[in-house]
Amino acid sequence: MEKQVEPLTPYPIRPLQDADLPLAQEIRTLAGWNQSDADWRRLLELEPQGCFAINCDGRLAGTATTALFDDRMAWIGMILVHPKYRRRGLATKLIRHCLDYLLEVRNVDCVKLDATPEGEQVYSRLGFQKEYELFRWQGNRTVAARAATESGFAEREAMVPSMTIPHTTVPENIDRAVVTPIDPGDPEPWLSIDRSAFGVDRSLLLKRLSVESQRAVVLRIPGRRQGLGFGMLREGAAADYLGPVSASDEESGRRIVCDLTTASGGAEPSRGGGALPGSETRGLSVHHSRGVFWDLPEPNRPAQRLATALGFTRQRPLVRMWTGRSLIAGDVSQQWAISGPETG
Repeated sequence: MEKQVEPLTPYPIRPLQDADLPLAQEIRTLAGWNQSDADWRRLLELEPQGCFAINCDGRLAGTATTALFDDRMAWIGMILVHPKYRRRGLATKLIRHCLDYLLEVRNVDCVKLDATPEGEQVYSRLGFQKEYELFRWQGNRTVAARAATESGFAEREAMVPSMTIPHTTVPENIDRAVVTPIDPGDPEPWLSIDRSAFGVDRSLLLKRLSVESQRAVVLRIPGRRQGLGFGMLREGAAADYLGPVSASDEESGRRIVCDLTTASGGAEPSRGGGALPGSETRGLSVHHSRGVFWDLPEPNRPAQRLATALGFTRQRPLVRMWTGRSLIAGDVSQQWAISGPETG
């Protein structure tokens, strides 16, 4: 995020289009972000009127995307400016355009984004308030699987001591729960969990992610329709991306994360802790040693302790911010991984 040192430019903002995506990816690469071609296409197809571009000198210079959830909450993401055109106020202009679109045209109650520490000051000047911090963690499935084996996931307490979120209880018969692939045709058993965790319905995004992810799973007790949690892992530009993961309780969150971060492909859905020879996958064995990025809310301390136990290391911070008529908060204790900085 650049600092504004010159007046806002006269360059007009226009809709982002499919033809812009190769250059948008070039700018994304220069910024060192992890979004893939599929991430760009998903954003553009889910909100085609809410993705924007700005040109300088006849070429794409900056981008911005928005995502709407339940007609009440929206997300701003992919605020990118080519290094050649920074310090011209382009990012600020794009953000204001997004806010006008979301608050005035779409009339949402709450707009959120995940800002870098440098961008936090810019967003604060535009009326955003801090909600809480997140941190990116980095690891890989080879190390995570080794850590799980050496630490003995059969004994949860030995793996992550004192992993307790206040006011959560372990569901009855959770020892019978199994991790199975998500059925996109029957989403309600897992979408209801996300509505509680995130605060609004984002089913369109999650259904799309469930189909496009390398692995998408739900934790369920046989014979019960309602799931205990779900999670997804998808390919990014530089590393695989863990998220979203939502769970009704701490044990379920642990089970789902362990399955996704240790699965290597091939066997049956897992029972017990983690992806013991693991759960049906979509090509995970090909990239088993590839890095994994995991963005998780700082208030979810049990998830952070689990990340450490699985060999992940904490990288850079992000700041979740909001503006609008009222904050829609969700339940951070149920959020074990976000869906991405571009969609929350």
